[in-house]
Amino acid sequence: MIDISKILTISASEWARTSGDSLEKYNAQGVHVSEFVHFSDEHPTLVPDETFASKVPDKAVVVVNYIKQLTGDYYFSISGTALTPKK
Repeated sequence: MIDISKILTISASEWARTSGDSLEKYNAQGVHVSEFVHFSDEHPTLVPDETFASKVPDKAVVVVNYIKQLTGDYYFSISGTALTPKK
């Protein structure tokens, strides 16, 4: 699972500029999670960011364009773009 600190709200081009890396070395893959969550004694610490991180491809270096929307207490929608090295 990708480290939460590598899930960023900045754009891919901003990440490339600040990291000194080239986007030409990476493939982009969209990652999306939408779920209804019912908190209970069995799942009191469910964290949407960790759920999202578990869906990111294993070889991803970083996730950019991260957006999280929480609707009420029970629904979240999260998306981002995972950058994985080209083969």
